[in-house]
Amino acid sequence: MSRRDRRAALARGKAEPTANLTELAARATLAFQEGRSIDAEVLCRQILALDARQPTALNIVGLLYQASGNHRLAAKTLAKAVAANELDAACQYNLAASYQALGQRVDAARHYRNALVLGLSGKGPEPFLLQDTTILQCLSRMEDRSSLPVRNESVFGADEVAAIAQNTFLRCALGSTILRGVPLEAVLTGLRKALLRLADNGASGSIVGCLASFARSPNSAFSTNMFLLRRRKKRAAPSHCARCYSRS
Repeated sequence: MSRRDRRAALARGKAEPTANLTELAARATLAFQEGRSIDAEVLCRQILALDARQPTALNIVGLLYQASGNHRLAAKTLAKAVAANELDAACQYNLAASYQALGQRVDAARHYRNALVLGLSGKGPEPFLLQDTTILQCLSRMEDRSSLPVRNESVFGADEVAAIAQNTFLRCALGSTILRGVPLEAVLTGLRKALLRLADNGASGSIVGCLASFARSPNSAFSTNMFLLRRRKKRAAPSHCARCYSRS
C-alpha cells in the first residue's frame, strides 16, 4: 500500500463514529491476527486517541513496528504497554523480543522471565522456542537423517551452538519452567552432547560459558525431566492483548 493510501485509511478511521474501547480492541486484535496490518493500525490509532495507555493498542502498534524492523520504536511503545498492564504476558514477551533484537540482553531476560512467570497466556514456552530458526534447522537435519546414524557434529556445529547460545528466551525458560515435547527434548539432548564435544575440542570460553546452563539443566534429558516449576506470583487477567505475540 502506498503512503497516500495509508494516510487515506488513517483518515477514514478518524472519521468513524467512536465505538466502545473493548469492541475496538477486539477488532484490532482480529485484524492483526488476520494480517490486515493497516486496518489494525487504524483501529489502534482510534483507541489511543481515546486512551493513550490502552495496552492492547500499544501492544499491537509495537508489534507493527517490530514487523517493519524498527525495534527502537517497538521497544518504546511496548514499554508503555507493560507500564499500563505489567500482568500481561504478551506485552512482557514482545518487549523482551525487541530488547533482544537491540542487543539489550539483560533487559530482554528480565521481561522474558516475567512472561514465563505469568504463564505466556497459557501457551507454554514450547511454541515460541520452535519459532527459532536455528532450532528448526537442527530439527530438520535430525529428521533428514532419521534412518541413518546421526553424528552430533553434523547437526550441532559450532555456529549452530553459538547461535542457540544467544537465545535469551531459551536460557530463561531452562531456568524457570519445564520444557515438554519430544522435539525440544531431542534438541536439548543434542546440545548437551555438543557442549561436551566442543569443550573437549577446546571451544571458546564464550560458547562454553553461555551454554553451561544447558549442560546442568535436567531439561536436557528425556525421561528425567524433574526441574521444579517456579510458582507464579502473579496471574494476568484475560485480555485481547494476550493473544498477540511477536513472531521474532
